[in-house]
Amino acid sequence: MDVDHRLVSLGHALSWNLLVASLPAEAINEAGLPSMTVKGNNSDSGYTLDLPDGSLCFSTAERAPSEGYMSQNYESPIHTDQLYAPYAMNWVTFHSIVDSDQCQLHGDHSSGGNYVDVSLRVVVKCATDTVMSMQPGFKHGTTLA
Repeated sequence: MDVDHRLVSLGHALSWNLLVASLPAEAINEAGLPSMTVKGNNSDSGYTLDLPDGSLCFSTAERAPSEGYMSQNYESPIHTDQLYAPYAMNWVTFHSIVDSDQCQLHGDHSSGGNYVDVSLRVVVKCATDTVMSMQPGFKHGTTLA
């Protein structure tokens, strides 16, 4: 599969700027994530969308972090991650319940794919348009999706 890395980078940049606009500054500032670079341009801000009717330039917009992932139906047993940054962020853009009889948590119907932080004894229920920040070095996982 041939991937257009410019489009992937722009998708991350747009998503990041939506997160920056809606999350508390402390969550963004403490994340410690280095900015993505663009071939031939090493500045920390700005990107351009090449649209059919012309270019749309965001010259002062913050660039996305240098690493990002997309997943579907993600599930993982309890583990820790050894990352270069002290925090990681997760944004659920869409979530639906396929079989509610198969997804139960403590007797209540759950949507599955919930984030569980064993170190903090916290469960974040998965839902559309949910954003969270977590510390990868803490023991964490997900419930069945």
